[in-house]
Amino acid sequence: MYELYIHSSFGWKPEEKKKELFDTLSRFILLSSGQTEEVAGFCMFRFEYENGDDILYCYELQISRSHKRRSLGRYMIDSLSAIGAALKMDKIMLTVLLANSEARGFYKAMGFTLDPTSPGVDGEADEEEGNESDTEEEEEQDADYEILSKSC
Repeated sequence: MYELYIHSSFGWKPEEKKKELFDTLSRFILLSSGQTEEVAGFCMFRFEYENGDDILYCYELQISRSHKRRSLGRYMIDSLSAIGAALKMDKIMLTVLLANSEARGFYKAMGFTLDPTSPGVDGEADEEEGNESDTEEEEEQDADYEILSKSC
């Protein structure tokens, strides 16, 4: 992820990432290999409220190289979906870098689609009301990430 972040608009900011990860609102799912104490993968998420929707926002989903292609990512998404459904959340959302083609393909295979709040998505309401400035529109067109979502 380091390589993806340093070349992205987010940049590599370890102190900010640490603060985000260990915020009091953050929740985790940890997967162990079962044979060692090695962490096979983890997911960090939060419960949020945005634009009138109760959202389970997945901030991080990481699977170690040695544990990829074993359906652990699918297990994590299924777990998030079950948690979201049990708590009557409206949807799961996440942000993915455009350069991370492997993750984008995975999320799309898991049923995620481009969220209406994603940069570059035409916002008819915003355009009609004139709520979006030219600067914001330019930033959205240049965004190197997208926001995906799916119903719980």
